[in-house]
Amino acid sequence: MSQASWGPRGRHYHHVPAEAPSAEEWGQALKKTGPEGGCSGEIIWESELEDIGEFMRLNQTALEAPTLKIKQQQSELQGYHLSQEQAAELGKGDFKNTVKALARRTNGFATPPWALPKDVWRMLLSGTWLLKTRAVSGSWHLRTIFEKLLTLIRFTGQVPLLWATSFGFPILKFVQKFGTKGFRLLHLLDPISKAWTAGIWQQRQFRLGPNSFGYVAQRTMEEASMLARVLTYRLCRAQQVSCGCCLM
Repeated sequence: MSQASWGPRGRHYHHVPAEAPSAEEWGQALKKTGPEGGCSGEIIWESELEDIGEFMRLNQTALEAPTLKIKQQQSELQGYHLSQEQAAELGKGDFKNTVKALARRTNGFATPPWALPKDVWRMLLSGTWLLKTRAVSGSWHLRTIFEKLLTLIRFTGQVPLLWATSFGFPILKFVQKFGTKGFRLLHLLDPISKAWTAGIWQQRQFRLGPNSFGYVAQRTMEEASMLARVLTYRLCRAQQVSCGCCLM
């Protein structure tokens, strides 16, 4: 949808920029704040793609705070402590939630070059698309190792470096803008880390009203937009003043 009618907005699909933004330009763009189009990011490593192996060999040291502000925020979490029994119980629950998240079918799921596809993880851990089917239960040894990994994450409070690393993939917007503004940067993550994160978030219960559309099953943002347009149309037909607002 586009503004008040259907269509591609101001997109020009026949126009392709002559040059793509460099990694340095993306780094400067991501340093900006959210309202400016960035994410207040910090550069912790800069090299050619061929040298990505050196970055991975940094292991957990690559996740150290690059600035004093982030270091102060991390210092507030130093009091994190769990016993072995608590970590094992939480790890077992995380394993069940991760397998459940993997069972949801999603089409067109892209992965970074270093990650296994989601279908492979699903086959190895659950052995089937549906949890109700118990003909195949996946690899018992891999399931045991993975559950121990989730227990270790709970015990240490740290995730593997690969789970905190994304592969930036720029997609053209076709809006005749130059530089990074003409692209939408997609971040490809390891499917198993996304499933684990989804399992963590599903444990939290959010208060959603009857008019909520975000994070509600069988409801989409397009439905909310269509309802707003219908309401605006009826108010105009009744010669009433309509006021549109967007709540984030």
